[in-house]
Amino acid sequence: MALALVLCVGLIVALAVTQSIDMRRQAQVRQMMDGVLTRQGQGTLDEIALLVREQKDVLAAYHDRAQSLRADGAFDEAATRMTIGYRAIAGLAPDFLTAMGTLRRLGRSVSVMVAIDPVRLGVFKTYRLRGLAAATEVAHHALLTGRQRVLLRLRFATQAFKLALRWLGQAVSLTAQRPANTSAWRQVDALVSDLGAASDEALTTARQIVQALDAAELSSHVVRRADS
Repeated sequence: MALALVLCVGLIVALAVTQSIDMRRQAQVRQMMDGVLTRQGQGTLDEIALLVREQKDVLAAYHDRAQSLRADGAFDEAATRMTIGYRAIAGLAPDFLTAMGTLRRLGRSVSVMVAIDPVRLGVFKTYRLRGLAAATEVAHHALLTGRQRVLLRLRFATQAFKLALRWLGQAVSLTAQRPANTSAWRQVDALVSDLGAASDEALTTARQIVQALDAAELSSHVVRRADS
């Protein structure tokens, strides 16, 4: 019994030390990578950022208006407004998911050391996405290479976006059927926030992929010059 307790404590300490070392190493790499971004890489990031911003702005506009109408007691009109907003964001989603597919193919080419943070648990409001984020964080610390971690992070962001969008559609449908349902509106509010959080996680991952590929290209260029 005593031996098992000692082993358990030792394992916890070892995990904490390993995580601390990993975080310091990631911070050093991140500082180095922040200065590595070509004009083409920045252009790629700007395009993805535009997609994310457009989605968030459109959904926020409809959601804010729906909240204002709810505050005035106009639940039917609020539900209609939110239904239109959901359809608008669902129409934008394919472009975003196509960009994520492109990033996934690029992520498989990541070969240099790159700082990859775990997904952020605290930004998600629904317990199902927090659980998915927690499982992803555990897997993150079990992986060793930047390529594995960046692909895991991107897979999480894409899956979280799809799930949040699907669940938002279900919650919005419920408010259309029962406009004064407080529980349904709470779900709508939480999922609008989670959809934005998933988009932000995807954008953060995109920056890490582009930085890694730019760093690899810069390194290759330096080697070619040295050889010549």
